[in-house]
Amino acid sequence: MNAESKIWAGAGVGIFRFWHPDYDEHIDPEEERSEITSLNFLECGEFSIKIGRDAWNIDHSQCFITRPGLVFRSRHRQEVPTDTFLSVQFDESIVDEVLSVAGKPHARSVVPVANRAQYLLLRLKKHIKDPETLAQDSLARELLTETLTGASRHQYSLRQVQWYASRIDDARAMLETAYSRQHSLAGIARSVGMAPYHFAHIFAELAGVPPHRYLLQVRLEAAARLLREGTDVTTTCFEVGFNHLSHFTRMFRREFGCSPSRFRILKALPY
Repeated sequence: MNAESKIWAGAGVGIFRFWHPDYDEHIDPEEERSEITSLNFLECGEFSIKIGRDAWNIDHSQCFITRPGLVFRSRHRQEVPTDTFLSVQFDESIVDEVLSVAGKPHARSVVPVANRAQYLLLRLKKHIKDPETLAQDSLARELLTETLTGASRHQYSLRQVQWYASRIDDARAMLETAYSRQHSLAGIARSVGMAPYHFAHIFAELAGVPPHRYLLQVRLEAAARLLREGTDVTTTCFEVGFNHLSHFTRMFRREFGCSPSRFRILKALPY
């Protein structure tokens, strides 16, 4: 019998940890049928799974994916199993929402955890107890997208991903807090102890966008906040780090679908 602990719950997303109590002898059922979509990541111990004629010994580099109706057999070598899983579970409305944007999912039930998925999982664990739910919700959806539709690439070891993640997170924090400064790729890379080309490649792979695009998004989000508060367009432009008003206006319109001045007026209107 599995023990479970609900770690976090949002609208249509739940995060659980499953393990086996050390006082309970475990008997593997002959067959199990899933009723949900879930991403299951082994944290420790041993676990084997069989689906049809295919069998896997699950380790930290793999994700076991369930979809409604999936029939599988789990197997443990120990009388009292030691495996612990982190399970991210989704309502089908969330799955449909994600796939409507990301496209058709692959049909595999056991997949390698791609580098970006491993990074997203680390960030999800880091933010899991934050009182603000937006980060968890967003990260869970990104993790679902990457796992169901992402292509398999060369996998870094977990230690490598952790090393890269700490540096990419430091760079993201710097860009998010000092967005008005004039940054260079070489300067950001140097601040986190990486070579510029290597840093740019790893940042784009794990964060999902190149560093310059990430900084642009941060600046535009900051600009939107200032405009909502009533700051004039020219002041906003230079406060968030743009050097030219025309460039700021063009990038803002591309991101939000209207000019900064129009956005400022619309957000100031009473509802």
